[in-house]
Amino acid sequence: MDLDRRANKQKQFISFIQEANDKAEEIRHKKMQTYNGKNVMYEDYISLNNFYIYQLWNKMLRIISISKGSNNNFESIEDTLLDLINYSKLAYAEQKVKNEYNKSK
Repeated sequence: MDLDRRANKQKQFISFIQEANDKAEEIRHKKMQTYNGKNVMYEDYISLNNFYIYQLWNKMLRIISISKGSNNNFESIEDTLLDLINYSKLAYAEQKVKNEYNKSK
């Protein structure tokens, strides 16, 4: 019985990971359309050294602020965690692009 409960808990945990990824991807897509659209391209961010790392740090500060009881009118911890997922993906991609660029030098 205990084994079944642990297996179900594991399935639920994996399901929540997939849910977070799906939600983060949906948010990323909407934000890319809103923020980047036709006016701002990836190349515009390259000049900002470690832009995504700064964004990750800002989101971590937001989580700390929320967890300490700050006035939270619009963004939950879950929203901020989804933002962290997306900024992590962008930071990863940016690092890979930089690595490929450095290889080609």
